[in-house]
Amino acid sequence: MADFDALERLGAGSRRLKTIRALSGDARARTDHGRLIVEGTTSVLEAITHQVPVDALVFSDTTQGHDAWVALSMFDGPCEVVDAEILGRAASTASTPPVLAIAGIPDHAMPTSYRLVVAADAIADPGNAGTLMRIAEAAGADALFERPDQRPRPPLDERGEL
Repeated sequence: MADFDALERLGAGSRRLKTIRALSGDARARTDHGRLIVEGTTSVLEAITHQVPVDALVFSDTTQGHDAWVALSMFDGPCEVVDAEILGRAASTASTPPVLAIAGIPDHAMPTSYRLVVAADAIADPGNAGTLMRIAEAAGADALFERPDQRPRPPLDERGEL
């Protein structure tokens, strides 16, 4: 088990956790702040590796494993730890993520030409949206478009946007 005793411990009413709750549950807040929540060790590592602007990492106090230490060692910004139950209530995933990041929404330039484009319409289930994103990436799609007014809820699909 990783030892995160040296990290600042957040309380249930901390400003950082209030931000996480707001961004996890409200698409308008994500748009207004230009931030989103990246949940899970793999997604956080991908965000850091691909130089997505990350404001802070928040670890569950039950975080274990080498990947969590890798994320911690690769990031030079604020890192905090919080009780797993509190983090679970703030996160949008079904189970408590070992780590999450508050990150800027990547600004991707649109390609001038496309070989393969995926257009999604009326996807109601976030799991289906995430699957579609992974399939599009595996197939080498240049872009995936979705109607902003028909985004799946809750915002689980945003982990795949990086």
